[in-house]
Amino acid sequence: MTTAAATRSRRRRTRGVAGLLLLLVTCWATLLLTDAATTDDPVLVAVSPADGETAKSPDEVRLSFDRPVPAGLATVHMTVANGQQVVEGRPYAVPGDPHTIAVPMPRTRYAGTYSVAWSVPSGTLEPVTGTSAFHVFAPTAPVAVPQLPADRDPAVIAIHTAFQVAATAAFALGAGVAFVLAAAWPAGSAHRPARRPITYAWWALVVATLGSIASFGGYVGRLPLTESFDPAVVSAAFASDVGASLLVRLLVLVPVTIGLAQLLTGAPAATTARRWFRAGTVLAGAAAPAATWALARPHGPDPISPLAVGAEIVLLLAVAVCVGAPVLLWVLMRTAGAPCNGPRCRGSPASCPSEASRCW
Repeated sequence: MTTAAATRSRRRRTRGVAGLLLLLVTCWATLLLTDAATTDDPVLVAVSPADGETAKSPDEVRLSFDRPVPAGLATVHMTVANGQQVVEGRPYAVPGDPHTIAVPMPRTRYAGTYSVAWSVPSGTLEPVTGTSAFHVFAPTAPVAVPQLPADRDPAVIAIHTAFQVAATAAFALGAGVAFVLAAAWPAGSAHRPARRPITYAWWALVVATLGSIASFGGYVGRLPLTESFDPAVVSAAFASDVGASLLVRLLVLVPVTIGLAQLLTGAPAATTARRWFRAGTVLAGAAAPAATWALARPHGPDPISPLAVGAEIVLLLAVAVCVGAPVLLWVLMRTAGAPCNGPRCRGSPASCPSEASRCW
């Protein structure tokens, strides 16, 4: 190799390393700059009409908290003066006041005492509940406190859990296969069957994460399946702390995807040092989306321990590595001897297997 060619080769390698490091920094910067801050559980500060107040036929009941509350995740039930429990629709946010939610009064109103029960989700996903009573025109005998949902709908639990498991499995598959390709089989990135698990895993992770957010509202609000995917409930799930952490996962996937594309389309690593550098870059980049599993986990108002986040990352990456090797082995066994589709190799001839027409 001439001096000029060697210089160009070194420059290409330097640019490749710099690009991977830049993408790695971008992954973690995206995670740290966009992750939602931990907030305390909501505390009720005011009710209108107030507890014990006598009002003249109010149009709605308002609940004000010390922090913004996604109205779609709240539940408010009311017992009217004749003793009937009514639900006049999902709570809604009061325009211009993100701390306040409201529910409409029944169209047919009776003079007397009304009882209200409400619940909003906490950081641990257990409901924060409360009750209040007020009078319309004049007080009457006390009415029963409305009943709030005590258990989650089994169908909603199954759907939400399935999306969560699918997201975890997709992440483990994609990160594991990418790591094994980078560390043990650099030339395998030229094979479509070897790249296919990463593509499938990427799409599955995106879809499962979106499904987790969409089903989160019905899960945390303890709603029946028929109400769980109401647009107001789904939009409130996106605005919740857990939904925000899952959205961060999708944002972090952008630089991760760019980095994977660079690894899979570039020339295979020619030395052991380069192979392990790329493999380490894969794990370091995958650690950023892995951290969102800990950040999206239900927790109390205390900040999440860095040790807990680190343990979650190590566990997920260990599972990914254990998954990636057998999956690629299965791909090798399944495609051994089959004709290749598309370009066989990239890079120097030394990095290509001797049988250019085979996929193994």
